[in-house]
Amino acid sequence: MHQLWLMRPGAPPRSLSLFADDTPVIAFDLDRSASARAVTVEPDGGSIRPTSHPIVQLALKSVGFGE
Repeated sequence: MHQLWLMRPGAPPRSLSLFADDTPVIAFDLDRSASARAVTVEPDGGSIRPTSHPIVQLALKSVGFGE
């Protein structure tokens, strides 16, 4: 299972969704303090916080988010 996280400076990661290997994901509720989105591998049902290092991390500054 993969979990998509919203990363913000000075705040804990916030879960955006759970998804299987090649399932398309649409993320809502991105706010201006978001600096990145990250994907981690998590147990079935997800986690309240990431339990592994991200396998993918996307900086949001280039699309108008972040500092």
